[in-house]
Amino acid sequence: MSIVLLFMSALVVSSQLVDSTTVWGTCNSFSVHAGTAVSFDGGLSTLHSGDVGVSPGTEITGSFSLTTGSNHPNDSAAINCAADKTIAYDLLTGLTCDPGNLLEPELSGTTLLPGVYCSSSGAFSLSASTLTLDGAGSTNSVWVFQAATTLTTSTATSFILQNGAKARNIYWAIGSSASLGSSFIGQIVAGASVTVGTDVAVTGRTLAQAAVTFESAGTITLPAPAVSTPAPGSVPVPSSAPAPGSAPAPGSAPAPSSVPAPSSVPAPSLSPSGVPAPSFIPSPGEVPAPNSVPVPSSIPAPSLIPVPSSVPAPNSVPAPSSVGQLLASLVVITPALLILFI
Repeated sequence: MSIVLLFMSALVVSSQLVDSTTVWGTCNSFSVHAGTAVSFDGGLSTLHSGDVGVSPGTEITGSFSLTTGSNHPNDSAAINCAADKTIAYDLLTGLTCDPGNLLEPELSGTTLLPGVYCSSSGAFSLSASTLTLDGAGSTNSVWVFQAATTLTTSTATSFILQNGAKARNIYWAIGSSASLGSSFIGQIVAGASVTVGTDVAVTGRTLAQAAVTFESAGTITLPAPAVSTPAPGSVPVPSSAPAPGSAPAPGSAPAPSSVPAPSSVPAPSLSPSGVPAPSFIPSPGEVPAPNSVPVPSSIPAPSLIPVPSSVPAPNSVPAPSSVGQLLASLVVITPALLILFI
């Protein structure tokens, strides 16, 4: 039956203990680093991610392969990591272990919330079953295990990470040596040595002031780094161009596409009778709008409909011609002339 330890002080400080992106300094790219020597004994061991280095020693020996990392035998990168490894160890061992987090050495069957834990005897062991780390719903939850002497895990033991717990946030600060007999999760920095047993898979890193040894066919993989994610509902859009298919936020109206404003149209003028003139007849002197019928400038347009001078407007009475006027005058003048002659 698992023992569930609920320490409220651990919850309060856990997310502020260690920054996984900065705690290792220049060692951040190393999955294996030793002070004196690194040995890969027996069958081929594989570093799935991360570099291997040694400083101030120079020995990296044995059968191993690097998937993505590099080999650093006492070069500038290894020398810098040697210094930062000591800084990280001092930081982790310098954190205060609350009296409520003082544990028995055996961790099998235990469930732990985030916090700084130390051993009542100075050593930690996992010899029978499972250690469960519960992140309480946060991926930033942090566990720091401080052992003044040793860490030992046996075969057939394992780890369970639940409720947001991440390998990158699990730290083991060991005063002397760590010996791993089964699959292991966490980042170890040891004052003396680290030994990885046969066929053991480590998710984390092994840093030691003295030697690091892989007995045979071991593997190691750096923990996955933290990934920043956008706030819920937000859609990242490149600054240089809108995202394809992007839609306006709910409730906002998209800006209408650019449409040229219609050319200004003068208000219809009123004829003397009070009836607006047709909008397609321009006033004299103006340039007629497209599709309008211009009126010759020499003939004034009637107030409503332009009428050619040769055709009378409908319902209009033609004006008397000059001949008709002459005949009418003769009718009036002729009797007078007859009177004179008589």
